[in-house]
Amino acid sequence: MEPGRHNRGDALTVDLFQPTPYFDANQVAPGIWVGSLPAEQSPIQEFKTRSITHVVRCGVAYIPAEHEDELTYLKLDVMDLPCSDLLSMCKDQDTNTFIETGRKAGGVLVHCQAGVSRSATVAATYLMCSQRICLQEALDIMRKARPCICPNTGFQAQLKSLAEDCNFDLAKYRGAPRPQDHFTADERVARGNEWLAKRQGAHAPEPPSAGIWKPKKINSVMPPADVLAPDPDEQPACSVLIKT
Repeated sequence: MEPGRHNRGDALTVDLFQPTPYFDANQVAPGIWVGSLPAEQSPIQEFKTRSITHVVRCGVAYIPAEHEDELTYLKLDVMDLPCSDLLSMCKDQDTNTFIETGRKAGGVLVHCQAGVSRSATVAATYLMCSQRICLQEALDIMRKARPCICPNTGFQAQLKSLAEDCNFDLAKYRGAPRPQDHFTADERVARGNEWLAKRQGAHAPEPPSAGIWKPKKINSVMPPADVLAPDPDEQPACSVLIKT
């Protein structure tokens, strides 16, 4: 198998390439490279050596792409500022699907000016969604290959919010690892909300033979008010029963 090519089922371990004078990028996960602008400007042979076919450019629109005739590009016009809403742009541009397509084709380079903040945030979004891991786990994985990775405070807050919305932190308590799949960040949110909805409310248990029973609150659609009119001769159903 050529360097940089990995099957989809591979674990998140890689054979690390050291940056060369022409290619300032590191493989942070199988088929995913994070680097700087000089990496994108490297000779095309550097990409072929690593089987890279796709490139995500983050915030360097003022400089023409170096290999548009030979590589597939996705361009994100975003500044490295805490107030920049990078995750919304990732959703609008469907960066997760683009990165997954690049991985299947051989490899994808995600780069910004320095390969520290914007590119790391885009790569972290993909790792969190595809592996259902929290932000810190994603950063730890990437920093093993590229220690300088450090999304700015605003991007980190957006990534933490993504993890909370999608309940990624619950995955570690579910026993066997979940298989990788193609869900985008938006679909992950919907799946997380569906999971929570199924667990809302509770069923009141049958009264025990002795002791005190107080039914739990049940979240359900209430019938019309006239149906709920109390019978003066009937004890309220939700009263606390004490057996003497």
